[in-house]
Amino acid sequence: MAHADLCSAISRELEEHISNKREIILDGHGLTSTGVVGAARYNVQAKISNDPALITVVEESVEFLASKLDTAIYGVTTGFGGSADTRSDSTADLQMAFLEHQLSGVLPLSSRSTSAGLYLSDPMNNVMPEAITRGAILIRINSLVRCVRL
Repeated sequence: MAHADLCSAISRELEEHISNKREIILDGHGLTSTGVVGAARYNVQAKISNDPALITVVEESVEFLASKLDTAIYGVTTGFGGSADTRSDSTADLQMAFLEHQLSGVLPLSSRSTSAGLYLSDPMNNVMPEAITRGAILIRINSLVRCVRL
């Protein structure tokens, strides 16, 4: 397929998502770059597939992880990096501490931008643009839905 044809096909797919409000279904395998752009930049609705086979795989993955929580699992029941020897009797508390340590999702009031720009135009800005954050979260959810079968 020629580059121009590929660009045209991608543009049509994105327009279909936007104008027809075609949802992006996350199943761990079918997410496209067009779907990421649609959800991240144009607020196209994304949702996890309700396919019974996928739900079964996700449930099995959750059960497997739950069965291993009494062992050392890097980043789940232990700390990260230099804190990998950190342990806790409460996995939920440890996970919460990781989030708090990273300050994930915490925005200083003075850094909120009213611009809809995609890129960080101010080199001193420390806030990721919303579209990039939305896209990253979508990709992460899709990878988690994929699950790993052991």
